[in-house]
Amino acid sequence: MALTVQQTFNEAKRQAIGRNFIFPKGRLDSVKHKLMMVFYEYSIRVAGNLLTATPTPNMKSLATITLPVPIKILEKYDVEYSSVSVSGNLKNAFEEKMKQANYNTQNNLNVLSTMGSTGAALLGVSLNPFNIIQLNGAKLRKHNFRWKLHPENKDETNAIEKIIDTIRVNMHPKTGGVWPVSLGDVILGYPNLINFRIFGPENPSHIFPAAPCVIDSFTVDRTGGDYPSFFTETGTPVVYQIHMSVTEILPLINRNGTLDVSTVSSLIPDNALGSWGDT
Repeated sequence: MALTVQQTFNEAKRQAIGRNFIFPKGRLDSVKHKLMMVFYEYSIRVAGNLLTATPTPNMKSLATITLPVPIKILEKYDVEYSSVSVSGNLKNAFEEKMKQANYNTQNNLNVLSTMGSTGAALLGVSLNPFNIIQLNGAKLRKHNFRWKLHPENKDETNAIEKIIDTIRVNMHPKTGGVWPVSLGDVILGYPNLINFRIFGPENPSHIFPAAPCVIDSFTVDRTGGDYPSFFTETGTPVVYQIHMSVTEILPLINRNGTLDVSTVSSLIPDNALGSWGDT
């Protein structure tokens, strides 16, 4: 029986190698809507949608972070298209073929082309390009999160600082690269991935799908209020503003009427990358 989203993340927390961070701990338990991030080792060869897949022993999470929902929850999709001229492509193909014939044909073609352009301008006519649409694929989606966090005591301040440290460490490349190539800092290993879910909706179909992501931008404003203010006892901020931008590593695709992650697993033989390519 397939696990629900909540059960999947509960299992991910249970199997976490690293720590589980929650802010505000205790207070967040009674809040229905919240956002959870789960960190994993980077791998492009995901087996289906990691967000709803059952965690397995070789897919242990490194850490989990649970926060209130961001100030804005925007769901954005982009598919990229371009315009293609059918007449232009046919004309270019014909000219290229003629140029390959012989030198005299090429010279004659250049003359005809110049005369044709001049004549068309004098007559006030132009070749209809017959533009058609060309699909270039779905863009990798970006998500932007923004939180305004108010710690109420030293323990909550420490929790926020640990969350900040966990995010900034996991978003950066790793030294030494990955097997079979390791040349210190010359070859860098990809940062860890995050999966995220916003809990709240009872109906699983109301939760928008998302592919595994990398963090591409992270900003911490320690003067998040109208003016800088700090606790007297600890000297730490009274208000934190956190901005985080993530990019999905794989595009989404319409798979038999269901939006899912488009993977490359089916294109790569199981033994092509060796054991270091497995999740």
